[in-house]
Amino acid sequence: MSAFNTADLKKLDAGSSFDEVFRGERVPTLTDVLGRYRGQAHAHLELKSSGVDLADFATALERYGWLGASPDYAFSVPGITVTSVDVELLQRSRSLLVNISQHWLRHEISDEIIEETLSRGLQVLAIPPAVADAALERSARRTGLGVRGFSVRRDEDIEKLFLAGAQGTITDWPEQAVLVVSRLARSVG
Repeated sequence: MSAFNTADLKKLDAGSSFDEVFRGERVPTLTDVLGRYRGQAHAHLELKSSGVDLADFATALERYGWLGASPDYAFSVPGITVTSVDVELLQRSRSLLVNISQHWLRHEISDEIIEETLSRGLQVLAIPPAVADAALERSARRTGLGVRGFSVRRDEDIEKLFLAGAQGTITDWPEQAVLVVSRLARSVG
C-alpha cells in the first residue's frame, strides 16, 4: 500500500473481493473512516509500516474525537484498538496514544511471548488460529492478558480459537463467525 498515493488508492475497487454486490466500493482514507464512524463503532487500526507518522496519526484520532474512546480490549463501542506485528512501533504509538488499547500480532504463543507482551504494557496478544493453544491462552488470561485471533478465514478457524478460549477475533465475515460461535456455545453449554 505504501507504493500508492491517496488518489491511486481511491481508484481501487475495495468491495468485489468480498462479494459482487460490493463491486465499485472505494478504499476510504483513515480520516473518511474516523469521521464517518465517530462514536458509532470500535475502530480497529493496524499499523503496518514503521514509516508511519505517529504524530499525524494521533492528531487525526484527536481531531475526530477518538482519543476519549474506551481503552477496553473487549471492543466496546465507541472504542479504538491499535495493532501491529512491529512491537517497537506499538511502543512508540503508546507514548502518543496512552489510553488506546494496543494489541501485538504474533504468529506464535509461548510463556516467553506472554511475559514480553506484559512487560511492554500491551493489553492483548493476537494470534492466528493455527497456533491457538488452550493451556497457553489460559496462562495468558491468568496474568490479565487478553488473547484474540486474527487471519480467520474458515469456520474451523473460529472453532479452534473458541475451543482454545480466545476472547474474540478479527474476521472479514462477522455474520458467519457469529453463527459458528453461537453453534459452538450451544454445543458446549
